[in-house]
Amino acid sequence: MFHSSSLDKRKLKTMNSKIEKEKLELIKKSEEESKREFFCEADARAEIDKFQKENKSKFHTITSEIIEVEKTIKRNKRGRLKNGEIPSKEKRFLVKFESSQDVTACNREQERCGLFVLITTLKDMEKYPDREILSQYKGQQAVENVFKFIKDPTLVGAYCLKNPERIVAFGYILLMAAQVYTILERVVRKNLENPDEEPVEGLNRQKTKKPTAYAIEYVLSAILVIRVQKKKSEEWILSKELNKNQKRILNLAGFDERIYCKSVNN
Repeated sequence: MFHSSSLDKRKLKTMNSKIEKEKLELIKKSEEESKREFFCEADARAEIDKFQKENKSKFHTITSEIIEVEKTIKRNKRGRLKNGEIPSKEKRFLVKFESSQDVTACNREQERCGLFVLITTLKDMEKYPDREILSQYKGQQAVENVFKFIKDPTLVGAYCLKNPERIVAFGYILLMAAQVYTILERVVRKNLENPDEEPVEGLNRQKTKKPTAYAIEYVLSAILVIRVQKKKSEEWILSKELNKNQKRILNLAGFDERIYCKSVNN
């Protein structure tokens, strides 16, 4: 079992959402209960016990208070009271609930957000200590991300090869493409580590300083190049000017829009 000091932001966000949702539900139910009146204190206490059992809170503590009030009894007769007549009153009991965040429970849950378990078949503790297992596990992510690229049906599914030598050659081409794919991501992210660099727009136009290779490819795939055929030459030009985000990503990768344009004499 390992604990990460840098908490999983998704888990932390989910936990905070649960805390806020629980808080709002308790406030709503408490307000509803505070409107009820009881004729005796015993009924009010019974309602407190019932409320506590039905609303067991994970992140909040619930306190209660019984408030005794006097309520004027409605007269059967119409009109004003006679001079010196005292209106009849009777006791009523109200229950007031208050909820406050349980700091200990929230901190405990926050600690759990950083916990994760690694299971391995490597039983030699001296050869493979905990830190080595963790290091190997974290290193897998870079490789696993490339699997998605290699298995992408838009890259592999369009080809039908029967000759074993051609299949092997195609495999090498895919590996080289995957290497370029990975290097592109690494170079862009490395340049974005500069504090002066603003985040770029990735998928769904979300700002990020760690764009994936897929997000970079997605942004650049919108660039359209037109081939213009002339009598003695041909030319490749952009269909329209690149937007600011596309230019930034190209610059961060070490290029500019000129890589899409060229002129060749026949």
